[in-house]
Amino acid sequence: MRQVASEGDAYSFLFNVTRAGTYELQVGAPNADGSVNGSVQVQGSPSSVIVRPGPLSAAASKVFGPSCPDGEPENKWCEGAGRPVRLWIEARDAFGNPHEVALAPVPFAISVAKRGAPGKVLASVSAASKP
Repeated sequence: MRQVASEGDAYSFLFNVTRAGTYELQVGAPNADGSVNGSVQVQGSPSSVIVRPGPLSAAASKVFGPSCPDGEPENKWCEGAGRPVRLWIEARDAFGNPHEVALAPVPFAISVAKRGAPGKVLASVSAASKP
């Protein structure tokens, strides 16, 4: 955390949180160990701060599906032609925080290409192109 401005008795601070969650923000006089002295806090402290996941990142998202037996790279799946394939996409932001709400429009694209043994296709998941 760093101070970015002060004016009279008012101070502004900037801090960067990369993990989504609910945090308790305490502002007041410091103890010798750096913690906030509970008896010398500003009015309204402590307060809750809710940090939500950031923008979706296809690179940080996780996809689960049937593995390729012939050592295809990570995030690739193999299945016999004509057979249904079920993929589970765990949407995440750049820091790995999962998105817990439905995203619309769907921000992923699935591509399927014939590769390897006859009757096999290779499917991969990537970020959808922007219109």
